[in-house]
Amino acid sequence: MTKTKTMVLSAVFLALGIVLPFLTGQIKEIGDSLLPMHLAVMICGFVCGWKYGLIVGIILPVLRSICF
Repeated sequence: MTKTKTMVLSAVFLALGIVLPFLTGQIKEIGDSLLPMHLAVMICGFVCGWKYGLIVGIILPVLRSICF
């Protein structure tokens, strides 16, 4: 994979990690027991590699806490 494609995929997983909790929070049973923000980080690590997964995993909770 090229570096540009990996960075774009990482940005998509970052955006998915921000949006996904809003979608699952609407369903009470799932929203109370699941933290889907970390699923995007895990998938990013598998698809893009551990370095990009680590970066997204560090940025995502900080960015989400600043925004919300």
